[in-house]
This record gives sequence, structure tokens and C-alpha cells, in this order.
Amino acid sequence: MSEKKPIAFMSYVHADNRDEKLTEFRKYLSNEVEMQIGEEFHIFQDRDDILWGQNWEKRIYHELAEITFFIPIITPSFFNSTPCRDELAKFLQREEKLN
Repeated sequence: MSEKKPIAFMSYVHADNRDEKLTEFRKYLSNEVEMQIGEEFHIFQDRDDILWGQNWEKRIYHELAEITFFIPIITPSFFNSTPCRDELAKFLQREEKLN
């Protein structure tokens, strides 16, 4: 696993990031929040935080159980994506348990 403990999780459809704009947005948002709070604000993005050979599904569900903020990138593709909807459902289930 990555050494950085994510505070937030960015959920998106890979096809929506073909031009890397979502990755740029994640980096920008992370930097802006860090400037405001004076602490690192790591946002999990699978393309950078899942290592080669790592069980990606296990890693994603582990991070969803640990994060504070869920950042869905809402596009038409997001609603059609079973994995994205599953990530949102897992996060909401955990939040409901935490009350």
C-alpha cells in the first residue's frame, strides 16, 4: 500500500480521465486544501495509489473503509458504472454504521 494515508477518495470512470483532467483536478484540490489547513490532504486515486500486482478490489474497499471524504466525479458514465455505484454504496453503508 501507499505510504500516504488518504483522507479522501476520488471515484470516477477511467474513460472520463483520458485527457488527465481529473488527475489534474485531484492534484489541484489536494494542494488547495493543504494550503488552507496546513496539513497534507491526500486524495486516493486508483491510478496513482494502487501498486502493480496489488489486489485492486481489496485495496479500494480498504480505503473506502478508512477515508473521511468521498469525491464522486458525477458524469453520465458514473451512473452507468457498476464499480462506481458500488464504491458509493460501500461508503454510504459505512457512514450509516458510524451514524
